[in-house]
Amino acid sequence: MRSDENSLSDKSTHSAAFFLDRMQFFYELFPYPNRPFFLRPDPKGSIEAHAGYAHILANSETSPFRGNIDDLQLRDARHAFPVNKRIALVGCGTDEPLLFRTLHPHNPIVAIDLSHRSLLRAEKKIRWHRLKPVMLIHGDAESVLKQEGVFDHIQCFGVLHHQPEPRSLLEAMSKALKSNGTLRLMIYSAKGRQLERGLQRRFHNFWQSLTSEHSESTSAPLATRLHLKWVAFKLFLWRLCLPMLGSGAKSKRFRYIGLSRARLADAFLHPSDHALSLRDTLKWASQCGLELVAYKAKSYDLGWLNVQSHPQISIQTLVDEEERGNISTNIVLVFKKVGNA
Repeated sequence: MRSDENSLSDKSTHSAAFFLDRMQFFYELFPYPNRPFFLRPDPKGSIEAHAGYAHILANSETSPFRGNIDDLQLRDARHAFPVNKRIALVGCGTDEPLLFRTLHPHNPIVAIDLSHRSLLRAEKKIRWHRLKPVMLIHGDAESVLKQEGVFDHIQCFGVLHHQPEPRSLLEAMSKALKSNGTLRLMIYSAKGRQLERGLQRRFHNFWQSLTSEHSESTSAPLATRLHLKWVAFKLFLWRLCLPMLGSGAKSKRFRYIGLSRARLADAFLHPSDHALSLRDTLKWASQCGLELVAYKAKSYDLGWLNVQSHPQISIQTLVDEEERGNISTNIVLVFKKVGNA
């Protein structure tokens, strides 16, 4: 594992550095998603995450799976993405390095995260399963990408929302892609986490005071760390009792969190979880030379909106549903690098 010592030096203002310090502090306390280290993902059940799957989508005109992508097998995805192609995981957390090493046993993989503790856990998981090492880099993804050359595929899930300048990171990922390279991006529905963000706002003054008092996340006093852990424990008790105390609708609404302390903290204590509109994200991507080739999300009224299974559904339908607040899942987007931006 390598440490990027200059990860914050390129930021134009101190506020961006404080922002990233705050994010690092949060994820050092609550490494995410932090599933048990002995659990190994099933590669056959994770084909959509495979870089070869994105590559086939990006080249559907010449792919034998055009219109029949649901029949894709793991061996086909691996054949479409040779072992010499490079992968970057932006904001990898504790689990993505293991998932991608399982899916891609021999490809060069660079995993980037602000949290040193998350990377240590990712490394332990890979060693436990006796898999080929992944290059783990501790630092700001935007700066690291500029230093690590070009990639054939980039995975970035739920990270843009936690950046001081989301558009800037999207541009950096585009520049780090080879021509015809692919980016698999996940963003939250802009209105889908309103309940979570409502509770997060209660901690706004706390996070602001932490940022102004401590220029580095590691300098936060023990009392501050214990306070957040105590709040996380109370949230755990609330989540445990929710099926008995809350309404059926509310219990179902927060089922996705489970009983994981990391997921509870990510949902309710996060220092920065600002909403991004799908419309703006698509506009930024286009300006960066990225062409949308696939999307997937679920509407309360229309069901799954997936260009592969339902090619008659346009991206505009998904944009409209998202702006109505009618999307019940996160939104997965797959782009292909077509420009020189």
